Amino acid sequence: SSGINAEYGGSFQKSYCTSRSCGKEYDLKWLKTEIFSPEKNDGVPKCDVCQSVVRPDIVLFGEQLPKRFHNSLSEDFSACDLLIVVGTSLAVSPFNSLVGRTKSGVPRVYINKTAPGKVGGVVGWMLALSANVDFSRDEDLFLQGYCDDIVIDLCSKSDWTADLDGIEVQSME
Repeated sequence: SSGINAEYGGSFQKSYCTSRSCGKEYDLKWLKTEIFSPEKNDGVPKCDVCQSVVRPDIVLFGEQLPKRFHNSLSEDFSACDLLIVVGTSLAVSPFNSLVGRTKSGVPRVYINKTAPGKVGGVVGWMLALSANVDFSRDEDLFLQGYCDDIVIDLCSKSDWTADLDGIEVQSME
C-alpha cells in the first residue's frame, strides 16, 4: 500500500494571502505568531507584502472543496485497504458519504467522541446536523472517546509508541 493520507478539508500547516494578485504562502509557525499577537493586528493575520488577510488553507463550511477532492476520489478509494476516520462527526455532506465508498471487506475504523452521523447539543439540533451513516459492517470498528487518548493507546498496544513519539507535532496551541 502507498499509505495515502487524504486531507480533503485542508490543513493549518499552510496559509495564504487572500489577495488574488499576491497569494503569498505562509507556514504554521508564522500563522501562530500572527494569531497570538492581537496587539499587532487585532488577531487577524495580514500579509507582510500587501496587507490583505491571510487565512489557513482549509475548507470552511459552505466553501467549494479543492479540485483534488473531485479528481482523486475514485483512485483513492479503489486503492483503499484500510479507512481510518478520526475526529469528525460525519454529519456533513459530502464527507459523510465517503465511508460508504470503500470496497466490500475493507476495514473501517472510526475514532470520535460521538457516534458517526450524530452531532449533539444545541448547535447540532439548530443546524439539523445528523446523517444516517452506516458503520455496522462486520469489519467496522468504532472507538468512542477522545481521539488523542485512543491513538496513544492503539500505538502503545501495537508497539508503535516510538514511531508516534517520533512524529513532529505542530498545532495551534
